[in-house]
Amino acid sequence: LSYLQVALAYAMIFIATFIPSKFVGGRLVSSFSHAGISCRSLRFCPNKSARCRQSATLESERTDEGYTMARKVFSNLANKNRSWKRMSLLVDLAFQDQHTSTSSSNTPRTAVDIGTDHGLLALGLAASGKFDKVVGIDVSQQALDNGGLRFENELRENLLDRHLFSSNLPVAFRCGSGLSVLEPGEADIVCIAGMGSRTILDILSTRSSTSGAFLLDELGCQSLILQPTNSRPRNLSEMYQALFELGWMPADEQITYIPTRWYLTTIFHRSAKPNDHSDVPLPCSKLKRNGAQFATLQDYACHHQKWLRNLQRLGKSELHPLEYKWLESVESISQC
Repeated sequence: LSYLQVALAYAMIFIATFIPSKFVGGRLVSSFSHAGISCRSLRFCPNKSARCRQSATLESERTDEGYTMARKVFSNLANKNRSWKRMSLLVDLAFQDQHTSTSSSNTPRTAVDIGTDHGLLALGLAASGKFDKVVGIDVSQQALDNGGLRFENELRENLLDRHLFSSNLPVAFRCGSGLSVLEPGEADIVCIAGMGSRTILDILSTRSSTSGAFLLDELGCQSLILQPTNSRPRNLSEMYQALFELGWMPADEQITYIPTRWYLTTIFHRSAKPNDHSDVPLPCSKLKRNGAQFATLQDYACHHQKWLRNLQRLGKSELHPLEYKWLESVESISQC
């Protein structure tokens, strides 16, 4: 970038920060963003050029109409830059998932968003037209009232009238704990984001109070799409191991970085329960080594390699056996 472009970028950031905000469509937005100007359009990304190229590449590759409709939900209801960047990974994996597709168009395909809160993921999946039914679940009725249900009403009132979406938006929000508010056969895909890996495992390992069977089995779930908030390799490895022992195998992964945190998103498919000699799958094992997200993977691997090695050197923490295995698995891709 030339000095003039850098100066212009900083000037626009200054304007975005200090120009008074105003209400647009019931939400507080800056005059800068309302004008339709975005710093992203300048591709100004000091020391993160690889991540800028990744973002541009992914957006240029995604021309699917359903994907576009899902993004419209985020762009009209929320801070699209941050919320969409994180949630788009779940949307993308849900769209690509062929495991729950059937040859019969008469067979319903249902997606469930556990811990839906603001409901953006559930609404995005429903608006895409890819699913016959989407259920958003949260343990807090207040969260649903202030989030999912409010955004659903706003979507119907402000967007359906402009014919941006079908009038039949197949979404329903329910208040309850995890999988317990679902009926047998009601969940082909279960999505969970915004929770720690241990909380996710607690939800997925819930058993029926009557039959004692895992609720996931009774629901007929075939795919899990998970995005834990904690990115430490040990936490992720323990989640992978626990799901492996329950008969779930990672099929694909995507990764993104939002300042101060990485988000690894994984889709798991049902598999025959492993024997004792099977190798436990490790986080990042399904990320493409030559894809658009490879630079982000290298950053993630390098950061955690240095962090774990430093803990080990200072004697502050004994590395878990799974962490040793993970370090070995990413040794060849890290550029530390």
